[in-house]
Amino acid sequence: MSNMYTEKQYLSLVKSTKKVIRLTLVFTFIYFISACLTNEYQLMYTLILSFAFLIFMNWYITPDNSPVIIALVCWYLTITIPYIAWGRDGIWDSILYANYGILMISALYSGRILLVLTLVYMLTSIWLLNYAQVSGFSSFRIDIKQEDYQSAIGFSLFLIMYAVCLDIIVRDSQNSKSKLRNIISQLKSELADTENAKMHHPVSGLKNGFAFENKFSQLLQNKGATPALVYLRINNYDNISSTQGESNAVEFLLQIAKEVSKRTKFEVFQESKKELIVLVDIGEREELSAEVLAITRVLSQPINISSGQLRLSYNGGVAQYPHDGDSYKLLQMKSLLAMNTYEGEQSIANYRFEMEKRLLETVHISDALKNAITENKFTLYYQPQIDLKTSKVVGVEALIRWTHQGNFIPPDKFIRVAESNGFINQIGDWVLTQACKDCQEWNQIISPPIPVAVNLSPIQFSTGNLPQTVSKILHSSKLSPSMLELELTESVEFDSRHDVEHQIDVIKGLGVAFSIDDFGSGYSNLAYISRFQAGTLKIDRAFIQDIITNKQHFHIVTSILQIAGAFNIKVVAEGIEDKETGELLLELGVAIGQGYFWAKPMPLDMLKAFIIENNNS
Repeated sequence: MSNMYTEKQYLSLVKSTKKVIRLTLVFTFIYFISACLTNEYQLMYTLILSFAFLIFMNWYITPDNSPVIIALVCWYLTITIPYIAWGRDGIWDSILYANYGILMISALYSGRILLVLTLVYMLTSIWLLNYAQVSGFSSFRIDIKQEDYQSAIGFSLFLIMYAVCLDIIVRDSQNSKSKLRNIISQLKSELADTENAKMHHPVSGLKNGFAFENKFSQLLQNKGATPALVYLRINNYDNISSTQGESNAVEFLLQIAKEVSKRTKFEVFQESKKELIVLVDIGEREELSAEVLAITRVLSQPINISSGQLRLSYNGGVAQYPHDGDSYKLLQMKSLLAMNTYEGEQSIANYRFEMEKRLLETVHISDALKNAITENKFTLYYQPQIDLKTSKVVGVEALIRWTHQGNFIPPDKFIRVAESNGFINQIGDWVLTQACKDCQEWNQIISPPIPVAVNLSPIQFSTGNLPQTVSKILHSSKLSPSMLELELTESVEFDSRHDVEHQIDVIKGLGVAFSIDDFGSGYSNLAYISRFQAGTLKIDRAFIQDIITNKQHFHIVTSILQIAGAFNIKVVAEGIEDKETGELLLELGVAIGQGYFWAKPMPLDMLKAFIIENNNS
């Protein structure tokens, strides 16, 4: 089959050709009846032969031979028509008008070559018929004196003009069809690209949540299917993006998806910039725990990317059909609930009904926070920081407290809610304002002056105007910037969108100090410490409380002290609860301690009395 047409076009061509042949058969039959009535026996025989030929062609035509059949039919008719005219009225025979139909068939179904060849044959036959009539070479039925070639000239001009017009119309039609096909092809390609883009994440190229929903729906068509949805949040994605570049962060995400797919055989989708969904296709609920464990094993391994080897910080949630929900949206909500309500990282939490109770508690806290902010229901407590050599108070950490309806709400519970619903900026501004006022107040009666340390949430950088806020508060409280230290945890990321690094530099330019709080509990590296340029490291209490009995924690603390020494950074140890721990830390080189051994967090009045009594003794 020729490459000129597609199979569908060939089938259409065969169908059209058969219609033309059958129409020609009808006219041939009518012409045959006419010949019988006028007793034109030679014409009758010719028409019978034509009838048989056309019936055979109609039967024999197939998609493979249709171009040949069309050519044969055209040539047969082109030769037969002048032959009939020769035996009847010559150039004046009406059958010659059938040439116009043959030219149309040639132009539409075969092409320019057959059109030109049949036209040349027709013109030749017309001039021969005209010559035979002028010269008397042959006698025709019609008795018309023909002494010149005006008939042949006129007939030829009409045929040529008709053939040229046909060729132009057909070519234009073919060009229009070709352009239309190209447009349709382009639209189909664009539609395919759109569908592909709809199913894939624009940055990583991984299949997205929409593709997951489609695949999940397909699985539910299988009787007895119990697929599970595992939601994963990559907690250190932004940190990698800010320290190593977005391309490395994307590569990190792709490698995570690749490793999970390769080792568990489950397909991984990308829901958002730093969230993945694993479709766990299993048959029984009992299998789910084993499959989730297999995923956690993969995630516990280092991830190799072009810039080196990275550890993954994540948390996740899982929900299964139909036990936890009967639709994708419901399972998505419950797996997200499991992920967001479970405290702790490096784990995947199964959805449990109790989580909905915790969600309701979170909603309740969120509503109560609105009133607490409006009605100023918060208070500040202060915990002294002690020089381990002199036992003098050398610093104070401000700690927010909130009592709601007679119940003490732990800061780690309501701060998390405040960060998620946007209240943290208002709360953070209030804490900073009150701490600066109180610090200025106690330094009016205490000498030498003692600075205050205030915790910052990473969310407070999102507004982009934290330096202006700090400057305004210092100015209104009349507190010297050197008396303020801002504490940041290792979760603060140098996000280029919020220009975190620039904001920190501007605040440092005011004279305010920075410290890294809970050091060792996160995933900071030396590059992070160098870039942050903090003046103080606060060792997380988890390493301090059992440092005497836990050798691993002992070595971690000594390593932190070596790092701090290399960067010339002051160290504060949190969570000291006994004399022996304080003495050991002093021997190791820790200068300042903080903990219940000296004092629990206390209100301002008690703090002032504690400092006066402690520092004057």
